[in-house]
This record gives sequence, C-alpha cells and structure tokens, in this order.
Amino acid sequence: MNYEEFLEDLPDLAVALDPSGGVAYANTAFTQAVGDNSPRPWLEHIHPDDRPAMRTLMEEAVVAPRSGPCRLHNGVEVQWRLWARRGGGLHLLGTLPEVFPDISADHLIATLDISLFPTSTGFTGRTLPLAPTAMGGAV
Repeated sequence: MNYEEFLEDLPDLAVALDPSGGVAYANTAFTQAVGDNSPRPWLEHIHPDDRPAMRTLMEEAVVAPRSGPCRLHNGVEVQWRLWARRGGGLHLLGTLPEVFPDISADHLIATLDISLFPTSTGFTGRTLPLAPTAMGGAV
C-alpha cells in the first residue's frame, strides 16, 4: 500500500502542509468534513475563533508533536495531532470525536512514519515504512 492509498483509507482527516503553510495534500475525509474541495490557505479551513490556537499548535509542532482541539470553519469539532514533516512543513491528523469517539491517532503517529513525498506527478508510491516497536519487532 502506498502513502496516498493509506491516507485515503483513513477515517481521520489527513492534511500535509508544505514549508510555507500551504496545503500539499488533503485526503477525502478532510474534503468531506470541510464541505468543499476549493483551494484555500490552510488557516481559512479553521474556525476564526480557533485560528490563534491552531497557529500556536503549528509553531510548537515544528519542535515536537502536539495535539489539541480546533474547529473547522464550518464548526465541526476536530481533535488535531500535528508533527513535523521531513523536509519541512507539517502533518496534521484530525479525529472527529462525535463520529469516531473510540478512534485515536496517537498509536498511529507513534508507530508509523507517515511522510509524504509529493512529486510533480503526484505521490512517489513508496510503501509505508514501519517503525520498530519497543519489543524489537515491526508493528
């Protein structure tokens, strides 16, 4: 399974931001949650009252993974997890608590190295590298 297939299969909202903060990738779950697929700057997808909190999460996630709630522009509640992408930018994974109350992305982030490498023709098609667990085996 390649990166794009993996992210498309997630019930969570998956977004990758480029180093300038633009949306480099957004999966179908994200597009459905925001209600459209029109291109717009990342922070315009966030509720205006929650933009300062999202900016803070983004700034802190460059140093270490962060998580916190921020609503989408349409008021949908999302619990976000943010972490730095190799080569710059950020990954964001959002869980919709009211739709998926028992799904947590924390284990996914801790065990999988989800790094998107977009090319001019799309994704590289690389398979997901699995990180070793504390037990010494692959997840």
